[in-house]
Amino acid sequence: MDIDVKLERLKMAKSAFLKSHEDLEHKLHYVYPKQIQEAKDVFNNINKDIETIKNNTVIGEDGQKQFSIIFNGKTFTDRKEAINFISDFIKQNSSYSCPLYGLSGEYKGLHISTFFARSYLHEEILLQGNTTSRKNSTSVPADNINRIIEMANGRKKTAEDKQAEIDALYAKIQAGNKELAVPFPQQEEFDKLSLRSAELICLLNEDVDANEREKANMKVEKERRINSILNGEPNSLCEKSFFIFARKQLNNVDDWSETLDKNAISLYNKFRFKGIHNPLMFGYTHV
Repeated sequence: MDIDVKLERLKMAKSAFLKSHEDLEHKLHYVYPKQIQEAKDVFNNINKDIETIKNNTVIGEDGQKQFSIIFNGKTFTDRKEAINFISDFIKQNSSYSCPLYGLSGEYKGLHISTFFARSYLHEEILLQGNTTSRKNSTSVPADNINRIIEMANGRKKTAEDKQAEIDALYAKIQAGNKELAVPFPQQEEFDKLSLRSAELICLLNEDVDANEREKANMKVEKERRINSILNGEPNSLCEKSFFIFARKQLNNVDDWSETLDKNAISLYNKFRFKGIHNPLMFGYTHV
């Protein structure tokens, strides 16, 4: 019983171990590759935006980067002029009843969508290329321009973070493959107990088979004994008396028991005389 308890506990532990391996295999074959591909797609799109920003950056005669932004189709190379344009735009539109208004533009090749709200319905700046960045818009024009510049410059940091995410996923796959290579830590003990349990079951089955064989042999012996009594031919008066008594007993009972056999032999012995065959000849083994 102690073996059965230990073996059952090991079966549960091994089942949990295999389930964790199954979950890990699912992650290694489906989840992580999908996440890697998605991260790579984003990473590639970010790099395209970075390339767009690089190609649309204005370089002055002194070799320095120059400010340049487009709002509603008008290009501004002076930051103050751009700020004033946004300020005038807000003032002009804030008097209308429309709860939401905005302007569009372009910064270093990326599309700008800026929304302002009289209530807190929706205030947002979108900078869109192959990827999209979002920040809350504000009624302060200079802050809006700063946020547009921050979103454009933030593409590089976003690409670095995405690359780190991809590297981390590859590291998970490598660690997961190593984990899958490790077998169940209690496998040796599990195999020994399983073998011993199987041996005990075999022994138990052998005992059962032996009992069944013994019962079958007893049944055959009883059938043989009854058949010899019912069909045997007596060679003497004593044997005839024995058969008469035995057959009479068989008519009164369902089976020929050991007790009846002894009673019949006893009756036979009372009438035995020299020259009569031994009752063992007739299959009566209890003398």
